[in-house]
Amino acid sequence: MKRSVIVVACLGMSSLAAQGTWQIVPASQTPPGRQGPASAYDFATDRVVVFGGVQGALLFDDTWQFDGTNWVAGTSVAHPSARFDASMAFDSVGQRVLLFGGRNTTGTVSALGDTWSWNGSTWTQLSPPVSPPARAASAMVTDLANNRVLLFGGHGAGSNRFGDTWAWTGATWVQLASSGPSPREHHAMAFDAVRNRCVLFGGWDIASLGDTWEFDGTTWAQPPFVFSPSARSKHAMTFSTTLGGVLLQGGYGIGASDQAWIWNGSSWTWLASGDPVREGHALQWQLGTDRAVLFGGWNYFAGFSSNTWTFQSTSSASFTAFGNGCSGPAGLPQLAPNGANRPWIGHAPQIVAAPVPVFGFLALGTSNTLVGATLLPLSLAAIGMPACDLLVSGEVLCAVAPVGQTATFTLNIPFQPSLVGTEWYTQMLSLDLGANPLGLTVSNGLISHMGRL
Repeated sequence: MKRSVIVVACLGMSSLAAQGTWQIVPASQTPPGRQGPASAYDFATDRVVVFGGVQGALLFDDTWQFDGTNWVAGTSVAHPSARFDASMAFDSVGQRVLLFGGRNTTGTVSALGDTWSWNGSTWTQLSPPVSPPARAASAMVTDLANNRVLLFGGHGAGSNRFGDTWAWTGATWVQLASSGPSPREHHAMAFDAVRNRCVLFGGWDIASLGDTWEFDGTTWAQPPFVFSPSARSKHAMTFSTTLGGVLLQGGYGIGASDQAWIWNGSSWTWLASGDPVREGHALQWQLGTDRAVLFGGWNYFAGFSSNTWTFQSTSSASFTAFGNGCSGPAGLPQLAPNGANRPWIGHAPQIVAAPVPVFGFLALGTSNTLVGATLLPLSLAAIGMPACDLLVSGEVLCAVAPVGQTATFTLNIPFQPSLVGTEWYTQMLSLDLGANPLGLTVSNGLISHMGRL
């Protein structure tokens, strides 16, 4: 699709670290402290699900769900056996959480190869005709673009580590790419819903790894970049709808355990957040609360943690629609954000307008109350556009040719702290012959409130 690029401000890049806040949630009850629990976000119930884990020699076989405020223990009679280092992700086809593998003993290297599903109240063991070889410390993620669960890597029997990619289609496992990242365990993956990529970072194979990979559904590739997190394993990653990228936190490695980072598809940015310090924890983004939820893990000074933390940005970013457009033969043009993008500084969110049948102009302005000395909204009836109003000041006007009556724009926002808290206003002007004497329509307006991670 052809995209028009709008440069919001021609300002230099800032070297300041992005900001965010971790806070402990004072839940009425919490799971016992542990590391190596399997976790997933359940899209069907808007809950973070945690299963199993290990505390010293004690293995857990319990299920917990976090509703944004409290943890609730599951009561399913049938459930996976006690284990740690299993992998979980949401199965969008079956509308359930999927669990695979793990370890069932701490004394020797062990690996399990069973597949289970959780529907919010009950565990069911599945019997797929094909399964990956038994393994632990693999990574699983929900591939929202292709309605499947992806699994990569892990530790099998003995010293065997895997570098294979598998997909759960809703009924069975299918092996996909045979090339890509090197064999490893204790890596982390997340699905980038803005760019429709599975993102993988780090892991362990004789030593900690520090490489970044992306899987487009068919092929693994290493994006070019210069600055990245230090090598680590036992870290955790999740996609953040408000940050517009993949959040990475903690892990085992030099300087790794108290670090949080964000991947935006081309570079890593350090989040100066400070807490918590741990490895082997669970991390999921909860859509209902719009926060990252972190549970458990271990660190050298405090041991096994039973704390629940949430992460959110210190300055919010948002798109807000306002006003009304006017219709033409093609319909009423609507201006809206494209997917989960938000206007964070240093990011490139997209907005879309449709229908734009022939040609259009995007008006970008600094006000939705005044254009010069004239109050907004301003009726355009006097120039041959009855029932149409100008909603934005429109200091910048960008022409665009739509594709399939949809115009897509990318707002390249510099990483400039002075932009935080500012608002920019956009409206679409569309050529729609027969709409009125001028043959033009306008869309609603869209406010872009600039925020910072």
